[in-house]
Amino acid sequence: MDEDKSPPVVLLGKWKKEELRLELAPAKTIRDVKAHVSAFTGIEPHRLKLAGLGGHGKPAADDVCVGDLPPKAVHKFMVVGTKESDVFVDPKNVAELPVVFADFDCAFAPASKQWRSAKENSLALSTIVAQAQIHAMHPPRRGKKLLVLDLDHTLMDISATKDNGIPSSRFMRPHMHTFLAAVWAHFDVCIWSQTSWRWIEIKLTELGMLTTPDYRINFILDKTNMFSCSPLDNKARRTKVKALEIIWRHFPGVWDARNTVHVDDLRHNFALNPLNGIPIRRYDCAEASAPADAELLHLAVYLVEVVAPAVDVTQLPHDGWESHREKRTK
Repeated sequence: MDEDKSPPVVLLGKWKKEELRLELAPAKTIRDVKAHVSAFTGIEPHRLKLAGLGGHGKPAADDVCVGDLPPKAVHKFMVVGTKESDVFVDPKNVAELPVVFADFDCAFAPASKQWRSAKENSLALSTIVAQAQIHAMHPPRRGKKLLVLDLDHTLMDISATKDNGIPSSRFMRPHMHTFLAAVWAHFDVCIWSQTSWRWIEIKLTELGMLTTPDYRINFILDKTNMFSCSPLDNKARRTKVKALEIIWRHFPGVWDARNTVHVDDLRHNFALNPLNGIPIRRYDCAEASAPADAELLHLAVYLVEVVAPAVDVTQLPHDGWESHREKRTK
């Protein structure tokens, strides 16, 4: 490739509310892009993810030349990463501060099987919190509650991508973009999926969820943030759940049990935070009724009219939110 005669590759990155436009020679690599982004944001290259740069459903590796990216007039991407100064350091990692199980509010008798399970969960969760990395793509907005959204069978159904005769256009739940735009005015948004970050990035990029001007995704959590919960009842096996405490401890003074709600089609994911869970009907794109699904429209009404103005979301009867099903967003 003749670098002198070839036109530059144009890349447009978004970081928080700022944009970075780059015009690079085709022979430059993704590593070079990260160097420019690092200088612009102050985020070390090893902590950077450039969501949206890649092809064939995979993010581009550092040694890929920008000239080898799929042909586009402008390559748009989202900057994901955390500055070294903002990397969370849990005080429980400090030797002088031993981890203590606070059982003052524990409803079980000391030394009982349930008490031991609760203690095990508490100590294990402290370790997970210390190890977890949350890369905020957009900072929290003052006064906004947090909406934690599951992905598969809540916002979409990945089975449509398989060779089963179902058009890929049906894998996104109807009204998804309308729903996210409606709730964004009242909530900051986290996507939490029990799969890999790479898969999440691919799907959110394909749907334009990371670059749309209608709403923002504040941060994304993947399967590495799932918590293996020791059962408090008679169940014999541990269960992977989504522990909201991981988020709350990373954003002290911003979000807590009173201003966070979690929408999921799997109720067991609410195990550690049952008063914050809003169950949603499972979306299955293979069902004949899938194109007529209006669950997200009904949920938007409930979130905006009932949850958003609430002082403490744990005082709401989320199990009965479907009584708002007859309402419609305007």
